Parts: sequence; structure tokens; C-alpha cells
Amino acid sequence: EYREELELKNIDDYYFLNRSGCYQVNNMDDVKEFKEVCDSFKTVGINDEMQKDIFRVVSAILTLGNARFGEKEGRSGNMLATVETEEEIATVAKLISCPDVKMNLLQRQVRAGGGGRRTSVTIVKMNKAQATEACEALAKHLYGNLFSFLVTKVNSLLATGGSSDRFIGILDIFGFEIFEHNSLEQLCINYTNEKWQNLFN
Repeated sequence: EYREELELKNIDDYYFLNRSGCYQVNNMDDVKEFKEVCDSFKTVGINDEMQKDIFRVVSAILTLGNARFGEKEGRSGNMLATVETEEEIATVAKLISCPDVKMNLLQRQVRAGGGGRRTSVTIVKMNKAQATEACEALAKHLYGNLFSFLVTKVNSLLATGGSSDRFIGILDIFGFEIFEHNSLEQLCINYTNEKWQNLFN
């Protein structure tokens, strides 16, 4: 029922997901994994409605990746961006409850002046390249904000009042590989990384 509500397509229909050509991972059950994600959300206090909002943002990000822009000549001879994928932009606007998405991808506001009454706002129409960059920037902004929200939310739910040593973080250790034949050097790197991971976790 989420697929219809979130206007989700197949994985290979999304530009942000289909470039690798790999849509399945061996021994991974997507249905089971999705249920585990939902259960984990509930465990840390993210209810069904908030989960749905999270999935709406993810769907909007994926849909933004499919947005395509064209160009037409403006009155003054400059090239102006046009939306070639109206349906995708309308879907994004609906998912994030922002009816002005299209307008904001085709133009930007430039503010000039010292502030207050002296500030003037000029609308500048964008060309195809600028509109594409604005679209990608919006997708990145939504993704970054969603990630920050989730980390903050989980950290606040794990806090027990006062100071707490419980938090969510990211541990990214360089050099953690498994080769068919490990040299002593690689074995030492992997062993050290295992120890670091235990220490940090």
C-alpha cells in the first residue's frame, strides 16, 4: 500500500539507483529487511506516521533524480530552462507538500541592498544547466536534512536524561578489506580495525 501512496516505481526506473545495473543482492530478502527497518524505527520511538513522512522524503529524492530539463529562447535571446518531466516535479511537490517546487527549480531570487526597506528582490530565470544543478542541490539538501533529522531523533530517544554515553554515530575505518589471500600487513590492518571497532562500539 505504500508503493501507491508514495508513488513509487520499480527500482530500475530511478536514475539515482539504476546506473549500477545491480538490483538484487544474494541472500537478501527485501521484504524482511524492510520490516526490520520499520521495527527498528518503532523500537527507537519513530511511529508509523513519522515513518511514512521519512519514506515520502526518500521517494521525493528518488523522483527528483528523474527530473529532466529542456531549454527555450527567452524574449531577450537568452536560453531559459523548461521542465520536460512535469509529472515527476508534480509528484515531488505533492510528496513534500511544497507546490512551488517547479517555480523554484526554474528561477531564483537575488536580494540586493543593505536590508530592511532598501532591500530589493530580483527574480532571475535559470538556464537548463542551472535548473539541473538546482534540482540536484535540492535532492542533496533533502537527503542531508533527513539524515541529520534521523541521527538527532535517535540520539534524543536514546538519551535517558542528564548525561548519557549512548549515542548514534558513524565509524568509518579505512583499510578494512577481505582478500582471497591476506598478507601479514593486511592481517594486521584488519586485526587493528577489529579492535578499534570493538573499542568504539
